[in-house]
Amino acid sequence: MRHRPTQSSVHRRSTSSIQIDDILVLRPASSIHISDIIEAFEETWPDVIRAMPWINPDKEINPQIKDFVLET
Repeated sequence: MRHRPTQSSVHRRSTSSIQIDDILVLRPASSIHISDIIEAFEETWPDVIRAMPWINPDKEINPQIKDFVLET
């Protein structure tokens, strides 16, 4: 019988930076970016939703984005 891992038994790996070239490095968003991400989402949500398909449009957006950024 297979057991499903519980939330406490799952360890998440932190998101790492990706160096594209000598000048460009992509870094994960942090909590200081939350308000900017929410603002961008609200202004262009039809375009942004493709990059954030986990967003449930039937629920409040702010806590979903905040939780995502804080978990990654």
